[in-house]
Amino acid sequence: MKTKSVSILFVFVSLKSIAQFEYIEQTELYKKYNITEVTAYFHDSTLVEEVEVWKINSNGQLVYRELLPVDGDSSLSTTILEYENHLLLSQKSIGVWNIKTNKIDTAHVQYYYDNNGNVVKEQHIHTKDQDTLIKDYQYLNGLLISTRLYNQDQSFWFVVDSTVYYPSTIPKLKSTVKFYNKSPEYKKELFFDTQGVLQSEIEYSFDRKIFNPVKIKIFIYNNEKLIRIKEVLLGTNFTKKVYTYEKVYEYDNKGLLSKQLRLQGGTIINFDTFEYK
Repeated sequence: MKTKSVSILFVFVSLKSIAQFEYIEQTELYKKYNITEVTAYFHDSTLVEEVEVWKINSNGQLVYRELLPVDGDSSLSTTILEYENHLLLSQKSIGVWNIKTNKIDTAHVQYYYDNNGNVVKEQHIHTKDQDTLIKDYQYLNGLLISTRLYNQDQSFWFVVDSTVYYPSTIPKLKSTVKFYNKSPEYKKELFFDTQGVLQSEIEYSFDRKIFNPVKIKIFIYNNEKLIRIKEVLLGTNFTKKVYTYEKVYEYDNKGLLSKQLRLQGGTIINFDTFEYK
């Protein structure tokens, strides 16, 4: 097995956010329209609360993102990503986690790949908490079937991701289970149709012997574009009342995401807008 040992600072941005949007992939559109920069604005009512700038390379991959100061707020979050042959080699992130002292939080991650370019291991070293997390990947017939995230010094805590496939290479079910003291305490399941399109997501909490659903998301599409997510909090655990939310997605004439709105009871709570260059 060959290894690529790369130092990566990793704080505020998870790996899934490399795609920028949790459920929307725009890499091919970035390449098609030669998009090199995206500016994201988070709006609370009429105010712009946050502004992020994302840089895109010629392959449509995110290579840089920065949370800009707003109204003198010195909070900082910057991430730099590097690739080789489309493989992510390094991600360097830095952020202020204590505004009063401007104390900086960073982390280092190493990625290990096999001869087929499949990531088989990650090592995360966090400076703020001074701990190390390992993520191992397991494949079967070339398909990723599970990962395990854990701390070697804390055997009571770990997170397992697993994938079940249709009689093909298309995922049917992806699940995440978090364990504490060797007992499960949280689970999330994602269900896909036979084309690999995400249809629903269910989150569960563990109550002694069984998993109880606490949140359900339903995904709605139009012309192969995600246009709406309906979310229901089921009133279990600490939430005693059933709540419903929606996310609505709007696109420009190139098919790029232009607005993401969050609604409760039909009323807009907040929203994001996006500009492309």
